[in-house]
Amino acid sequence: MDQIKQLRIYPPEKGSCKIIVVYEVPDQEELPQNGHELSIDLGLHNLMTCYDSENGKTFILGRKYLELERYFHKKIARVQAQWYGQQSGKGVKHPVTSKHIRKLYKRKQDSVTDYLHKITRYLAEYCREQEITCVVTGDIRNIRREKDLGHRTNQKLHSLPYNRIYIMLEYKLKRYGIRFVKQEESYTSQCSPLSPEVGKRYAEPSKRKERGLYRDGNRTYNADAVGAYNILRKYHSVSGVKRELSVTGLKTPEIIKVAV
Repeated sequence: MDQIKQLRIYPPEKGSCKIIVVYEVPDQEELPQNGHELSIDLGLHNLMTCYDSENGKTFILGRKYLELERYFHKKIARVQAQWYGQQSGKGVKHPVTSKHIRKLYKRKQDSVTDYLHKITRYLAEYCREQEITCVVTGDIRNIRREKDLGHRTNQKLHSLPYNRIYIMLEYKLKRYGIRFVKQEESYTSQCSPLSPEVGKRYAEPSKRKERGLYRDGNRTYNADAVGAYNILRKYHSVSGVKRELSVTGLKTPEIIKVAV
């Protein structure tokens, strides 16, 4: 049983108080690698697209993330417009942020954090149940800094909570002894899953079509599933691993719904 180290109780605010429990979790030794891996492609509309190396299954987690962001952005913008309009009518040139707006920002932060915990917990439990010993996720930090994908896409990409996802995934997986790896992911979304390797030589951006599809000749795949698949191929390449992977699950990933 986990040992409680600290108990923090914050003063009541409007009938409720905040309690934070800090507890110690014993270190778990990393499991021996059995060749069963899961790779993750992080994205905007599909926050996490996952590929299971054993059966070729693909599934998507985190579709509600953008909905949460849009919901709170619209609500905050509406309240801000009303508040600033009222203050302007009173002759206030530089109004301070209202308590209502600050509470909305706090609710947004709490809602997003709660949702990220839920989807990363689902993934960690899936890996434990399926006896997966290694999770490989694309490292999008350099891509965010170096690529210009257009103003709107860049704005959304820069707001993606990738670092929180990495942190949450790593410590949840570590509790089960599952290895967590961040893999540089250049060209993984542009190479066909049937290409000899993942790299600039085989990159064909024109094959990644709109509506999340990747077309290679008469074959059509889900583009994000191809990204997850190629991330694992790239990890195998840099690790010197040679292993056959199935492409049968790249066409129609399962949508996993996690309650908000």
